[in-house]
Amino acid sequence: MFKQFKSTGLVLIFMAALSACSNDYAPTASATGKQIYASACVRCHSDKPDEANKYWVLNKQNANTAYVMDKVATGSMRMPGFKNFNAEDLEKISEFVLQHSVIK
Repeated sequence: MFKQFKSTGLVLIFMAALSACSNDYAPTASATGKQIYASACVRCHSDKPDEANKYWVLNKQNANTAYVMDKVATGSMRMPGFKNFNAEDLEKISEFVLQHSVIK
């Protein structure tokens, strides 16, 4: 019985973690990439860049607008997709991400 409770508890914790990262945020037309980041991303990502004003480390293969736009739009296992972002919003946040990333 304890084994079943433990498994159920882990599933509930995982579902709660995913729901905490879901977001119905829709940027305003005038929102900048930085404003979109502050409203939609900072809850799960850092709000403080390093001393070089960088938030992320991206490998060369993923350091492009198409990849970042797709990642933001569709999400991944740990990151929700932002379905309320239009193409312009995705472009703005992608530019912000690329400008504030270390490329390796």
